[in-house]
Amino acid sequence: MESARQAHGGDARCAREAPFSAQRNDWLHGSILGEECLALRWLTGGADDRLLIVNTGAALHYDPVAEPLLAPPAGFARWEAQWCSEAMTFEEWTIAADAAIVLRPARNEGTSLAQMRL
Repeated sequence: MESARQAHGGDARCAREAPFSAQRNDWLHGSILGEECLALRWLTGGADDRLLIVNTGAALHYDPVAEPLLAPPAGFARWEAQWCSEAMTFEEWTIAADAAIVLRPARNEGTSLAQMRL
């Protein structure tokens, strides 16, 4: 029960942050990643971009090269987890079973644009 309260609290904090709080429908774009997995991206043009991945099925390893919506914004090297519904880590585009994750753009210090990857 405590983990459910913590997850709900984290979810409520995310809802009050940009871009979620702005409620602009022109920022929201989506893609199907698998039979039971989808991605929603809030495109704000920079550091406020967010990527929500919801997986209602088994754990999924996804190749982000196949979906341009998953590329980090210009000037950022990768995505990092901001919030997860489960005690999980986000590595190498493996999405846990029955989980949701909110990602935010991150920079790698000392990484040139030519070296950036997902």
